[in-house]
Amino acid sequence: MNAIAPALAAIKAPPLCELHDIRKEYVLRRGLLERFTRPERRVAAVDGVSLAIPQGRIFGLVGESGCGKSTLGQIMVRLIEPTSGTLLYRGNDVSRLPPEERHSFRHRVQMVFQDTSSSLNPRKRIRRALGEAIRAREVSNGIKTPVVQAEMTELMRQVGLDVALLGRFPHELSGGQRQRIGIARALAMKPELLIADEPVSSLDVSLQGQIINLLQDLNDRLNLTIVLVSHDLAVVARICAEIAVMKEGKIVEQGPPRTVLGAPSHAYTRTLLSSIPRGLVGRSRYR
Repeated sequence: MNAIAPALAAIKAPPLCELHDIRKEYVLRRGLLERFTRPERRVAAVDGVSLAIPQGRIFGLVGESGCGKSTLGQIMVRLIEPTSGTLLYRGNDVSRLPPEERHSFRHRVQMVFQDTSSSLNPRKRIRRALGEAIRAREVSNGIKTPVVQAEMTELMRQVGLDVALLGRFPHELSGGQRQRIGIARALAMKPELLIADEPVSSLDVSLQGQIINLLQDLNDRLNLTIVLVSHDLAVVARICAEIAVMKEGKIVEQGPPRTVLGAPSHAYTRTLLSSIPRGLVGRSRYR
């Protein structure tokens, strides 16, 4: 009974992050003559999406390339401003936060990017990249060097890397190691919500499982809320408590893995499932 209580509490807790009718439009580029002969055309990358991200859980956002899922993830972190709609964090409208709370929000919501090569500065050693993240978190109070060193050591331990790698440059690391450093840099800000945008798509199959296991471990140990953005339904189904399927900027289906995988109601979800080799979609830890 005691083992079930935390899971029930997480389900009943208010959402950590909420999106209400989020829309993001882009203006299509026009040639010089078209600017005078054709009206401005817009395309919606995200088209009226509403979601509630439960605290302390892993939420999966899945869909094919170009469906708008990465754009939605960047809106959650406020790297992109929506054209319309409301983003709430702990019940507060993020667009109306005062400057000091806006700064705090940027610490509490972090993102891990898909491209492990371009997400790290090639001219900075790993020690400097992590140290700058730690100092940025404590910019108002300052933080002493020995404390920074201790935190870097702990961060490397949390993501399963040898502390000796702190002296290396990103190009001296493997893709899996760089992705772990990207996760460590995000953790340096002590976030409550982590947006993982296709964190394993550029990795070998042998490394994908390691990164997924790491995200699951961080969720368990730190009670870290994670939004896992992926085109791979098998990856999302493995560790997510809830899955939202996205197509052409809209959420077409949403629910726990046992529902979305066992009895999909939308034809697009059935198509995604049919494209996965039989037996590859493993049993979810929530089923």
